[in-house]
Amino acid sequence: MKIDRLKDSGYPAGRLMIIGLDCAEPSLVFDRFRHLLPNLEKLSGSGYCGPLRSTDPPLTIPAWTSMFSGQDPGRLGLYGIRNRTGYNYSDLMISASGTVHVPRIWDYVSRRNEPSILVGIPQTYPIRPVNGCVVAGMLAPGTHSRFTHPPALKLEIESVAGGYEIDIPNFRQVSPEELAERIWTMTRKRFRVFRHLIKTREWRLAICVEIGLDRLHHAFWHYWDTNHPLHFPGNRFQSFMPDYYSLLDREIAGVLQSTPEDTAVFVVSDHGAQPMMGGVRINQWLMNRGYLTLRLQPPPESDLQMDWIDWDRTLAWGEGGYYGRVFLNVKEREPRGIIPRSDAERICSELAREFENMTGPDGNLLKNRVIIPRLHYRQIRGYPPDLMVYFGNLAWRSLGEIGVPDIFTRQNNRGPDGANHAQYGVLISNLPLKPENDSGGFQITDLMSVFCEILNIRLPNDAFPEPAGNGNGQD
Repeated sequence: MKIDRLKDSGYPAGRLMIIGLDCAEPSLVFDRFRHLLPNLEKLSGSGYCGPLRSTDPPLTIPAWTSMFSGQDPGRLGLYGIRNRTGYNYSDLMISASGTVHVPRIWDYVSRRNEPSILVGIPQTYPIRPVNGCVVAGMLAPGTHSRFTHPPALKLEIESVAGGYEIDIPNFRQVSPEELAERIWTMTRKRFRVFRHLIKTREWRLAICVEIGLDRLHHAFWHYWDTNHPLHFPGNRFQSFMPDYYSLLDREIAGVLQSTPEDTAVFVVSDHGAQPMMGGVRINQWLMNRGYLTLRLQPPPESDLQMDWIDWDRTLAWGEGGYYGRVFLNVKEREPRGIIPRSDAERICSELAREFENMTGPDGNLLKNRVIIPRLHYRQIRGYPPDLMVYFGNLAWRSLGEIGVPDIFTRQNNRGPDGANHAQYGVLISNLPLKPENDSGGFQITDLMSVFCEILNIRLPNDAFPEPAGNGNGQD
């Protein structure tokens, strides 16, 4: 990525500020809600604004860590918020800060003995000390934990915020009335703390990530979107989404008023959002086709339990989430694997074709996108799924439940949900950026080299691997 102002206009290598809006959707920011966002439009006036292609998969984890490290999920070994810890039948484990084994932008800043301010960034808990201050993001269990660095910062943050809020636990189980108020309050407190820190601390790098927009989209998209299958006219939350986007614009304006002029500013999102058409019961689908066999009759509408599976007759099982993960039961890899290694590729390709030919409730092709990780990523770390499935290109969520005859449902079994993730987020900057590739677009992993250029950080020659291909051609 080329930065004209830096390279050609002598832009001073001063400070870097990154404001992250988790799940900000480009079609809303650049079109439908544009009139509500005058400060974002002003920020990009002589700079840049446009879509930003997220990672595969386009999830909060790994996308933010990819942005701040320049590494894709394959090299990070992070394929979602939860990941396998081995080729076993254990539940997937939450990927907290200890699972990040590559430097992120603030690590390089700290090595030069320069200070950073980090607020709300996913995968910063448990806290790892940096030169500067940290207020942990999602995955921190709450403000009763050690969620700040230094530890004494906790009392200051609580005082400034009037009771800080890291996230809204189990937000799908909260009533819409309460959730609307809590999202609004949490966001104002986060930006209040960020403004306080940038005014009272020395810093070269300042990052704040707000998670409220992600929670808003999942919980309120169908209230706003008149074309959504779950929408009902005249609901009291019809305007909450546009009102919240307007709030974010005002909060960002308040931050920029306290920002020195020599600051390169980026407003970014890790992925976008789209209306969720419903859910696909991936394990029920695998059972119906003979890939998954149980040794007992499961209770109706229950999540698949590993000890229910007849491993001697099971070829594959799946995992619910924003996208579908499929794991093969491979001989000499899994404890009771039955697929010979020589047949694993054939079974994988066979499953991929079946997913691609899946039809929806209306009888038409669902237009699933299928990714084979070992082909898609140039380097594989950790324990990736054997197949990644974007049902309806992420318009449908993957559900792990079984014991239901219908493969499709309009509901998320985790709670009310009106939106799923989308492949493109947003990129806005006061710098006139130009892509170096011929496609004319920006990848989320491109930004790390831009951040380092602004801060005059030299990275090792092997810091960024060559871009991966399109896997099995399903891009």
